[in-house]
Amino acid sequence: MQVQDYVDKNWTSNPFNVFGKAQFTPANAVVSKIGVRRSKIVEGFDFTSHGFTFLGLRMVASSEYAEFLREQLAPLGQITMRRMFEKTGIFCDGAMLGMVTENVLYLRVDDENREAFEEARTSPPLNYLKGERLIDLAFWRVPDRLFDETDEFIDWARLALAAARRVAANRRL
Repeated sequence: MQVQDYVDKNWTSNPFNVFGKAQFTPANAVVSKIGVRRSKIVEGFDFTSHGFTFLGLRMVASSEYAEFLREQLAPLGQITMRRMFEKTGIFCDGAMLGMVTENVLYLRVDDENREAFEEARTSPPLNYLKGERLIDLAFWRVPDRLFDETDEFIDWARLALAAARRVAANRRL
């Protein structure tokens, strides 16, 4: 089935169409695990940093990157990963401490660890588009230099895990 045929057949029933009806062209086709959706061309809008995948790109962690993160995070406990919202969620003993999109790691941030993660503020937080609003998530990008400094990387991961456990405890209340 051609992309155009798929879009024509599935356009009206696709609940994930966040931009409304627009003229479909291969240049603005956006692909996800649920298929192809149409989008308006929005000048200056970086689709890939907002959870979308253009034809041929993957938003979830590659198997190699996922394995690398499992090895790096092993001192924290049992690390598992699961696809979520076109991204990969990173869990330690059931608590979600991070997310990966396009092989970029983001760790959970809250009021208690925000100051320690100040260096991560130089990059935008993980976010997504809801309607026409950009929603920032409580996950900040890990600076690349930390992958060369294993002890500091684990310290950051421990802080993110503590934040994940606080979030989980608050949800149970």
